[in-house]
Amino acid sequence: MKKLFRPVCLGSLAVCCSLLAGCSNEPNEQQLSQAVQNELQDANAQSKSLLGGILGNTLSVQFIGLKKLGSCTERNDNKTYDCEIKLTTKNSLTGIKSTTTNFAFIKADDDSWVMLDEEGKDDNNRQNNNNNSNSQS
Repeated sequence: MKKLFRPVCLGSLAVCCSLLAGCSNEPNEQQLSQAVQNELQDANAQSKSLLGGILGNTLSVQFIGLKKLGSCTERNDNKTYDCEIKLTTKNSLTGIKSTTTNFAFIKADDDSWVMLDEEGKDDNNRQNNNNNSNSQS
């Protein structure tokens, strides 16, 4: 009886752990990748607009990959997360380059994740902006 009970307990424990892991509010690796890709696309479009075709294309950065390193840390506002990532990019000047760094991410109104700048702001105004709507009420 003990031998039958143990696999059932371990199986139940594994199911519970996987369900709890799915309930996390922090962004997963795929969501972080999409947020970084969106930010790079916007930055590349701005550099092409400001610098022109050839120079803008030379300075554009191509997303190669992203790896989430551990868990993200939730900030006191309960909606922004600081995440350590390993980001791999490529451009014509530096070639392929991997960098380990921290970025802040916030969930937007459409449930996508947005990468914030160093000051915690979304340059492209995609984030949920409750502060402005509350102050106008």
